[in-house]
Amino acid sequence: MRLRALPSPDAAQIEAVRDAGTQALPEIPELVVERRLDASSERVFALWTSADAWARWFLPSEGAEWIETPAVDARAGGRVAVAVRQRGQDYRLSAVFTEITAPTRLAFRWTWGPDFPYGGPGDTEAVVWLHPDGAGTRVMLRQRGFTDPALREAHESGWNCCFDTMDRLLADAVF
Repeated sequence: MRLRALPSPDAAQIEAVRDAGTQALPEIPELVVERRLDASSERVFALWTSADAWARWFLPSEGAEWIETPAVDARAGGRVAVAVRQRGQDYRLSAVFTEITAPTRLAFRWTWGPDFPYGGPGDTEAVVWLHPDGAGTRVMLRQRGFTDPALREAHESGWNCCFDTMDRLLADAVF
């Protein structure tokens, strides 16, 4: 086999490669999910700080089961750990609370490993605000730091399912 020398790039080609390497990746917009729940801020806040509640509202709706019971240490620096089996695939998600201000605000770092079925690993920041709204509570979740639009979409779908389940739990007075 005979090797052939490639032509040397000219100055314009070198500059084009240099420019391409320094261009910023497009920023993925933060995720914002808003919902009004028919319960007091204290009841809604309790859903975020109780392992029993997480076990009821967090599990994905599509063929999922718990590998382990969720763990929640509801304090600044405390962790949330969930382990799920969905469609035959095991994965874990975790959070570290960076702020807990009852009953109005929670902030946490949300992480997942390479086994996450929608891509990973990942590390994002999330904040949940709870505002009284008549007899209910307006909840806003903002999450940022996504590296892939598909991951953002998967989380948007997941959080919306979580809020749907919270709404049913609160309506049924289960929690």
